[in-house]
Amino acid sequence: MSKRNNDATDVKETTFAGITSKGQALKVIASIAKRGRTLDKDIHTVASYGIAHARDHGDLTILNKLYAAMPKSGRREGLKAWVREFAPVRWNKDKEQFAMVSKKNLPENWKVEEAHATPFWEYEGSREVAAADITVDRLMNSFANRFKKYVAQQKAKGQPIPAQDTIENQLHKVLNTVLSA
Repeated sequence: MSKRNNDATDVKETTFAGITSKGQALKVIASIAKRGRTLDKDIHTVASYGIAHARDHGDLTILNKLYAAMPKSGRREGLKAWVREFAPVRWNKDKEQFAMVSKKNLPENWKVEEAHATPFWEYEGSREVAAADITVDRLMNSFANRFKKYVAQQKAKGQPIPAQDTIENQLHKVLNTVLSA
């Protein structure tokens, strides 16, 4: 880590993978931005072709290999949501790949032109976690983690934490509202 004191001449910089200055870091960021734009375009071109190829040949190899080649990030999940929007496929969680939906494998269900006209990174559905990927366990874990942070913040501020029955009543009201909608 950098050690800083009041004397500006006595500053040590930390080095990570050859980056030793803010200027170098900013150059790398500019490179990442440029490569990211090129990568997005390449992924989109291959994915658009992959949808057309799957429509014409019933072969999802291109889409599955593209997905597998991508880093595990929002880009990858965005691509998955985009493909599922424009092609009659489903996601096979066990095999971690796309699979054909035979009942929907009709020419009109393959939206190749729309897919090519809608970059996956701009597709609104790619910005949200697919509903199939949301589970009660994930929701509860997320809630528990956020609630732990809330409790820690309240304690740090010397503020009271609501009683357990108050919290349970509020959770019950939320569940009733959601489930009755």
